[in-house]
Amino acid sequence: MVISLLVWVVHAALWGALAAGRLPLSWPVLIAIQGTAGLAGGALGLASQRLLMGTVPSQGRSHFFALYSVAAALGQGVAPIGWGVALDQLASRQLWVLNAHAMLYLAAGLLLAGAALACLRLREPRALGTREFLAELLVHTPRRALARWLNTSE
Repeated sequence: MVISLLVWVVHAALWGALAAGRLPLSWPVLIAIQGTAGLAGGALGLASQRLLMGTVPSQGRSHFFALYSVAAALGQGVAPIGWGVALDQLASRQLWVLNAHAMLYLAAGLLLAGAALACLRLREPRALGTREFLAELLVHTPRRALARWLNTSE
């Protein structure tokens, strides 16, 4: 979860640099912005679902997930309205070389960095450590796939 939040921080920084005119509007920059959004969004969604699955007791889990989904969807629907109101309030202000858009992306990046720091305190008792995860991802899984492929190709 921390890594996905840090990728979101990079995403906000890219948008902020683009809004401030520090990055050119080009295909590589747009690909980087959209790539970080996709990577961070997917990873954060998976990490939060896994954390919820480990936190919520099995009895009433479906009800809790329904409430969680509604709350998340409402937040995603209301956030652009809040963003627009904040842009309207900041439209006439400038902070150093930052315009209103860049200031909001800076604020979003700082909030995401704070969330990443707060997530360092989270503990998942059933989660794999980094070493075990990388061994599973890079050694065990490919070995099983190769063994399966060799057994079926005969």
